[in-house]
Amino acid sequence: MSLHLARFSAAHDPLTNIANRRSFDEASKFRPRARSLRLAFTLVLVDLNNFKAVNDKSGTSSQPFVTSIRFALRQAVRQGDTAARIGGTSSR
Repeated sequence: MSLHLARFSAAHDPLTNIANRRSFDEASKFRPRARSLRLAFTLVLVDLNNFKAVNDKSGTSSQPFVTSIRFALRQAVRQGDTAARIGGTSSR
């Protein structure tokens, strides 16, 4: 169980609990392969201005906002695709 938790922690952002930059980079390695197989590859970036500042100021009261962002991202991607937080740092 400890190994599973360590692997999960290494691959996920502690604030949003979605994939982190490392997982995003790993998923992006499939882009050249998708292109060579003529498969669709789409990259969507969403910039949430001052996301860290909102979290730092609001603390745990920002959790519903974070939860709604996480839910929206997970609903927007297909199973097997990656939603990741690639910027910022957690205040935790």
